[in-house]
Amino acid sequence: LKMAGVGAMYRFGKLGVGLDLKMLMMPSYGGVTGGGADIRDSEFSPSELSFSAGASYALMDCLSAGATLRYVGSKLSPDASAGVFGADVAVYFKKNGIRAGLSVNNIGTKVKYSETAYPQPMMAKVGAGYDLELGTSSLAFNAEADVLFAGGLMAGAGCEYSFKDMAFVRAGYHYGNSANAVPSFASAGIGVKLFGVNLDLAYMFASEVLANSMCVSLGYSF
Repeated sequence: LKMAGVGAMYRFGKLGVGLDLKMLMMPSYGGVTGGGADIRDSEFSPSELSFSAGASYALMDCLSAGATLRYVGSKLSPDASAGVFGADVAVYFKKNGIRAGLSVNNIGTKVKYSETAYPQPMMAKVGAGYDLELGTSSLAFNAEADVLFAGGLMAGAGCEYSFKDMAFVRAGYHYGNSANAVPSFASAGIGVKLFGVNLDLAYMFASEVLANSMCVSLGYSF
């Protein structure tokens, strides 16, 4: 399983805009006949692609609102592909070290690989956090809960230690449900930020789909 992504954000006064592109490449597989024999030259590699464009606006010094439009294309086999459009809307509050947000995600068209169509996993998210300054260091605490409209709950909590806004140590836990959402896992990671360049590494401790996963991200802030 291979994942790659690139994104960019920019702020014009009270208006912020962003673009994001992600690709998921899964292991290839070969076709077989009804009798179980391999079909030559029938290897196929499933893939998914996601492109998002979003904007946010500062309504007040402590309150902002935003929306994201997204297209996702998926190919599971030579005869099974789908493309969907979706949108997220959100509000965000930040003041005196307190952060809170609320969003509704995956509002959009239905997914249809064959004759049967089914809705996207529409959900509501609520989260909160607190930043504690400790001289040249800081601690950030975060918690989030996601409620799937079709039934199901996900939740997570994490913390981050920052030294001079240059070195970071992070840990967290995600509670999920493998039947209808991302399964549960714990994670730990480190990060560095120098001259506007961010490099972050995280390892996921999981027993199911995400087992032995390492995430790497590289970004630049200006």
